[in-house]
Amino acid sequence: MVKEALGESGFYGRGEPQCFITDNCEPERKALASTWPTSKQFLCIFHVLQQVWRWLLDCKHGIPKENRQDLMKMTKSLVYASSKEEFIELWKKVEAHALLEKYSNFKRCKAYNTVQLLIFMVEIFDAYMRQRLVDVALRRRRLNSITVEKYPTDAVKSIGESLYSVQSQSDPTQVYEVDLAIGMCTCVKGQTGAICKHQVACAEYSMTAVPQILVLDCSSRQWLAALAVGTENASKEDFFKGLTEIEDEEISEDKGLEQNMIVESDPVLENNEEDFERCDTENVAEDISDVTADSEVAAEALMTAVKQCANGETQVALKKFIKQISSVKTPNQLNSLLNCAGSSIKYSAVGRVDIEQEAS
Repeated sequence: MVKEALGESGFYGRGEPQCFITDNCEPERKALASTWPTSKQFLCIFHVLQQVWRWLLDCKHGIPKENRQDLMKMTKSLVYASSKEEFIELWKKVEAHALLEKYSNFKRCKAYNTVQLLIFMVEIFDAYMRQRLVDVALRRRRLNSITVEKYPTDAVKSIGESLYSVQSQSDPTQVYEVDLAIGMCTCVKGQTGAICKHQVACAEYSMTAVPQILVLDCSSRQWLAALAVGTENASKEDFFKGLTEIEDEEISEDKGLEQNMIVESDPVLENNEEDFERCDTENVAEDISDVTADSEVAAEALMTAVKQCANGETQVALKKFIKQISSVKTPNQLNSLLNCAGSSIKYSAVGRVDIEQEAS
């Protein structure tokens, strides 16, 4: 639109700008490149340094306060290099710096070579997704909810097996086709595979379920567990009957339809025919007195850790922990909380404590 408004005489008769300075917004850079392909593009130094500083401040990356300024100075020296040769020379010095050996995640980039991509997909990502599957199966992970606008079923007509036509409310001449077998609709939202109001109306009309929604009952939980750890290692369906079931979806005239969708899962669990535990879980104490004694030891260890390692963020973390432990109502919830406590901390061979970045 800007190009058409300015015409060929725009930009002092050149017809296009010589360069653009933007942040690292990929859609914006692609749009500029497609509109003015010969114009050069440069990254804004302010935005580059701002993103680096935000990354350093993010506690999940495990960069202590005392090292953030030094890492920021390294980044500035690279950004302000006056030539390509100077940048390469500075980069060699930065790579050899002790802090980058200590915080290897600081020099990590989004790109993967073939070997790294293979390892990531086969090992890291596979284990991550299996663990999330198990978390959903055991109700350790909160499910996302969606709200879909209420749509009248009288606008729905069956045109074949699992195929329906839905008349648009805003434009009576517009008719959408819905295929409930694959969960697709010809509307803008439905073409992406997302759940649209037309699919929900067809599901209500035919008294069936939208295929993208997995109803969590004992059978589906057992299926998720088997998918994650294998049929031979998954607990039997009877085990999952003891877990709280998701309530049936309800349709509200005011708020529309709210349905629970599964987006997470993964596992490292083993089956003892009657129990479904993580494979690194220790044997459960048979005597409740042993559990009480161990809990006292754990409380003392927590007090010692607080006295030795507490800082300004500890109080906030303790309040969050107290809130979590106060919400425990069942043995499964208690065991899940205990298993997850400290899961992001690992101890190296020299006794140093490293913070392991959690996948998001």
